[in-house]
Amino acid sequence: MRFLHLNNTKKISKARLNILQLGIFFLIILIIFKLFYIQVIKHNKYKELASKQHFITKDIRPDRGEIFSMSNDNSLYPLAVN
Repeated sequence: MRFLHLNNTKKISKARLNILQLGIFFLIILIIFKLFYIQVIKHNKYKELASKQHFITKDIRPDRGEIFSMSNDNSLYPLAVN
């Protein structure tokens, strides 16, 4: 009797293991399909969203320094003025 009980538990464990493996297999297939859908089918949509996010043009005016030269009498006179 005890031996039959152990054998029945092994059958249940194998059935549970098969169901678990089947569930994991379907989850992997679902993830692969979703990745394919996003990367191949919806490629243009996400490419446009990314380009809007990364390309921003803005004019930035830098502050430029003044360039001076020293004359013979040790006075400064500007060479370049903004």
